[in-house]
Amino acid sequence: MLGSTLFVVDENGRLVGSLGLPDIRILHDEEELAVPVEDVCNKFPSILTTEQNPYYDGRNIFLERHGITVLPIINSDGVLVDLFFRYQAFFSDAINSPCGEPKALSVMPYKHYAYSLLSCAKEALALGYDRFSAIEFGVAGGNGLAWLERYAREVERYVGVGIDTYGFDCGEGLAESNDYRDIPYIFCAGDFKMDQEKLQRRLDSSRLVIGDILETLPGFCPVSRVGVVLCDVDYYSSAIPVLEFFADDDTKFMPRVYLYFDDLPTRTVSFSPVGSEFQGESLAIKEFNAKSAQLKISPEATNVSDKLKVAIDGVHANGMKVLHRFSHPDYCKTLVSHRHHGFLNSSLFS
Repeated sequence: MLGSTLFVVDENGRLVGSLGLPDIRILHDEEELAVPVEDVCNKFPSILTTEQNPYYDGRNIFLERHGITVLPIINSDGVLVDLFFRYQAFFSDAINSPCGEPKALSVMPYKHYAYSLLSCAKEALALGYDRFSAIEFGVAGGNGLAWLERYAREVERYVGVGIDTYGFDCGEGLAESNDYRDIPYIFCAGDFKMDQEKLQRRLDSSRLVIGDILETLPGFCPVSRVGVVLCDVDYYSSAIPVLEFFADDDTKFMPRVYLYFDDLPTRTVSFSPVGSEFQGESLAIKEFNAKSAQLKISPEATNVSDKLKVAIDGVHANGMKVLHRFSHPDYCKTLVSHRHHGFLNSSLFS
């Protein structure tokens, strides 16, 4: 997920070298595999220092060495303090040119998160909003929230709209369920438990909201209008309060909220699909759409445009939807003007 590269540090956090797949493939037997990683890693990897501008100096390194997908950033003491990815140096290319792009740019973990943020940011800019909120429901180990935060910084830099990120999770993993609508033959009690202390060390600015969402979500007041919601709660019974949150006042939301549902029938776990359209998040969406003429999630079914499938991948693309708030005072406000047309027309759902 990180460009097939591991970075080796000593007990003080100082960078020792890098270890890529080529370094590992030359090791053939158990005796060779048992050697200390320090003895086989590349002792002279390409690096950036905290004194350099990664977007300038990093871009030059990536242009010179096409095989590199990530650079370590070290401070004056040689301590590894951050990573700079190839997609960051070429963010506009990576996000807006999905067809025929170099492999190093297309390898973007949670690319569907980045696309949702970018689409929402473009719309926020056109509507005159200076920032919006993105929420992940179902954080678990935190990989999704960590990438959401990283992509939020890139979108802020690229578009100029601020993004506040939140993560909701009970912290204890899935609860016990015997409700067929929760697909208990796929999901088990205790799955996806969070190590909150470990996760908190990975986050810079995201706010973690820990507890049962039946208790933490009612009355929740985001800093800015909610524009992106990423739902990975697995159970039908957990998806219901997330969707009920959308019935809150229009002032909490953008007129169109970009959504992603992780557990729809297009996904599979081992040999089995994640339920049917009469279970899980699919059923929750169907019931939500039947309740109101003013709030609709589209597309309700899993099929999306071929353009979106090419941009991301078929499985993740099918989970991407938009909540339309027809009663929102800004819903009918024109987005595509002469000034914004070129900027908006790469939006996911245009």
